Amino acid sequence: KIISAALAMSMAVGLLGGCSSASNTDTNTGTTDGTTQAQTEEKPQAMGRYAESSVEFPGESGDRIVDMIQLEDGSLELYIKESSGINRYLLRGGQWEKQEKSLLEELEFPYYFNITYGEDKNRHVSYHDAEEYKAHLVKLEEGQPPKELLEDIFSVKKDSGYYAVHPDFYGITADGTILMSDKDKTVAYTQDGKELFSMPQIWSSMEWRPGGFLYDDIYLTIGNNCFLKYDVKEQSGIAKEEIPYQSHSEYGDSSSPTAADRKGGFFVANADGIHHMAQGGSIWETIVDGKLNSLSMPGVYLNKLFVGNEDDFYVWVGTGENDQLKHYVYDPNMPSVPSRTLNVYGLDLSKDDTIRQAASMFQLEHPDVIVELIDGAETSGSTTVSDTIRALNTELLGGNGADILVLDGLPVDSYIDKGILADMKD
Repeated sequence: KIISAALAMSMAVGLLGGCSSASNTDTNTGTTDGTTQAQTEEKPQAMGRYAESSVEFPGESGDRIVDMIQLEDGSLELYIKESSGINRYLLRGGQWEKQEKSLLEELEFPYYFNITYGEDKNRHVSYHDAEEYKAHLVKLEEGQPPKELLEDIFSVKKDSGYYAVHPDFYGITADGTILMSDKDKTVAYTQDGKELFSMPQIWSSMEWRPGGFLYDDIYLTIGNNCFLKYDVKEQSGIAKEEIPYQSHSEYGDSSSPTAADRKGGFFVANADGIHHMAQGGSIWETIVDGKLNSLSMPGVYLNKLFVGNEDDFYVWVGTGENDQLKHYVYDPNMPSVPSRTLNVYGLDLSKDDTIRQAASMFQLEHPDVIVELIDGAETSGSTTVSDTIRALNTELLGGNGADILVLDGLPVDSYIDKGILADMKD
């Protein structure tokens, strides 16, 4: 009862005081009738942040999203493998419009394929065949038959008999030069296969590398714990900039999708959000906070990032069960920081994907609330579970503690006996 009374009192005080106000009392200032008056000034709450919504993909259940690209006008183009074959859609005005042709009618893909929209305003499709897993790069033009490129390069075999080249990224410059990323370098070729120069990088070991892009003459790829920025027109093979990864995870941003900002800088998307690095800058600016949306959800894989025409963003995400297109639009009327906090405590929440996902989903439904996950093992500084529980007990018996307790491993019966937990079935 004492704990309940203390909590009720603290809540009442909090409600009376307000979450964003400050009081300043001047005892020398009185009213006209001679009484004193507290001067209270409310600090304006900072407003504006990016809100998340979902754009439904076309097609039926069981259809597979194969690839998505962004065209010159900023519209998104989607390729789906449906029961009728591969179909192409354009996103215009928030609606998907099915195109008459996919431009892939004359090709067969035993596995997957990747579409590249080049600076030459042409589409290119890359894939591997079924017989010997040989790489192919095919130029697609409206009204023209598919044209194979770099056939001699892809025909080279190793001593083992396997094909030597398996690219993980392509970029096509305005004059048709082909940038082909393979292992520890990106090589520039003419359309007929003549090598021009190469740009060092680290090997991503991925079938298709999301980190990097070609925009105008800027080529971005991945280096050792950093992004490497090259100026293609110089053909020097020497990076103009080395930008440290934004993420401090084990692999940094080597698999994080990137996109040009059209001003010489670029954006990167990871579990922490969408971040911007200006041209010639050295400090990352977080534009979209991942803790307040789906980007931080466990099990979510970020496939591609696109920059819209209205300072908005699209992120193609995969969840293991289905693919989703998340849309982030700036809302000037939404508080930049949620006004309320919900604290959740557990002995080892850093490894509890279910709780982390629930927190993200709750925040999406309640944008005025931020869920703070408190990991007992980290915050207590204790090395044993018993010490961590002892530290928690001290807080709880003192009338403090989180709003929600995750009871796995905690002494439930003891908490009931001490009146910390109540039977609420009535």
